[in-house]
Amino acid sequence: MQTVHNLTKCNISCRLVKQHGLNLIEVLISMFVLAVGILGVVSLQSVSIQEGVASEYNARVQMITEELVDVLYANSDAARSGNYVGTFDRTAADAATDCLSSSCSAAQLADYDLRQIARRMGAEQRIPDASFSLSFDTVLSEYSVAFTWNADGDDNYAAAECDSEDDNSNVGCIYTVVRI
Repeated sequence: MQTVHNLTKCNISCRLVKQHGLNLIEVLISMFVLAVGILGVVSLQSVSIQEGVASEYNARVQMITEELVDVLYANSDAARSGNYVGTFDRTAADAATDCLSSSCSAAQLADYDLRQIARRMGAEQRIPDASFSLSFDTVLSEYSVAFTWNADGDDNYAAAECDSEDDNSNVGCIYTVVRI
């Protein structure tokens, strides 16, 4: 019976000798798997932040679009005459006439409104490389409104194609049609 005991003792010690160094390899593999996981989480966080910023700019532009539509309906006489036409960016100069402190014609009020919206895009909302354009279809009595901005924060920014409702899926583009 003592012989069996020695064999059992040898089997345990022999296994320990054979496994010498395997624990280190297991630790290294575990560290590698953990490092890959951490890198994945970090890259996911980066993408999440970028998408959050793009979403914030999109929400800001939607608010400005709603404001522009409200302005078109508020000054509907000038809107029906096609006075709200042009392209503006966030650096648009102030209107020649300040319609808050003096009376204005419908056309002057339209110019004032558009320049105020352009100023808000840059100064208040801080939307990068923002611009908008309005065109008027006299037959249908409707405005096509296109807002573009640098949604990616890219230094080599080129405005997104934004001239039909199909382009609304483009990042940095909101296109809408307003019937007056």
